[in-house]
Amino acid sequence: MANDLNRICLIGRLGKDAELADTKAGKQYMKFTMATNRMKGREETTEWHNITVWNEKLVEHLHPYLTKGKQIYLEGLLTSWKKDENSIIPFIEVNYGHNIQLLGSKNDEPVTPKQSGKDTSVFGSEPVREPLSDDEGGVPF
Repeated sequence: MANDLNRICLIGRLGKDAELADTKAGKQYMKFTMATNRMKGREETTEWHNITVWNEKLVEHLHPYLTKGKQIYLEGLLTSWKKDENSIIPFIEVNYGHNIQLLGSKNDEPVTPKQSGKDTSVFGSEPVREPLSDDEGGVPF
């Protein structure tokens, strides 16, 4: 039994709209690039990450919202793909048990899905409720 851990957590912004693709077996997945910034001395540097999302529920529900400039929190695992003998491309996989959360947009606009024709009402579908007053059995503190 190994005591190893391969988990990466990032907060960053999408470099372009997320793209849908299909495997040869017909399974749909999503891919996009994500930028993270950090200070290196007195200079800010940007790291680019290639992301592949295999979790069908995340693909189905989040694709309309993952647009260029959108800020997200992502949990996944770091892996790599050997393109040829001299080139290894690192990327991050988001599988089952991993997570993506929408945080903000490029201009911190309200979250609105791009035109997809799909029902995306699962996000923010709860009505806003006023807190109960003491008369209505609310917690008195």
